[in-house]
Amino acid sequence: MAEKTFIVNLPVDQARSLISQIFTQDGWKAEPTPTGGLALSKGKMGLSIAVGSLAGKNFYLSQSVDFATGPQGETVVVYRSSTGSAIIGGAVGVSKSNTAHAFYSHDISQTLEASGVLLAVQ
Repeated sequence: MAEKTFIVNLPVDQARSLISQIFTQDGWKAEPTPTGGLALSKGKMGLSIAVGSLAGKNFYLSQSVDFATGPQGETVVVYRSSTGSAIIGGAVGVSKSNTAHAFYSHDISQTLEASGVLLAVQ
């Protein structure tokens, strides 16, 4: 499971909204979690279970984003890929999940930097 942490100078609710927009504009579903994070998903789970990596662009991917407030009031955004794609699509599923995580890690970083709110990336 890949993970990237972004430290931003935004309130948690604004950070959540901005991150949600990045994914939803590309067709992902962004649903709130009980802990205040986001559960992100794209593709068709049933199809992916039935045909695995042959689902192509409909291959099911899931990712998550958690938000916390840091010691100086900054927002800590932790973006994680999921191991669920590996279970569904084996090595191809892992590759698709890692590729999506790398792409969106870069996209999140660029968006936050362009907005002038990115303090650090870990």
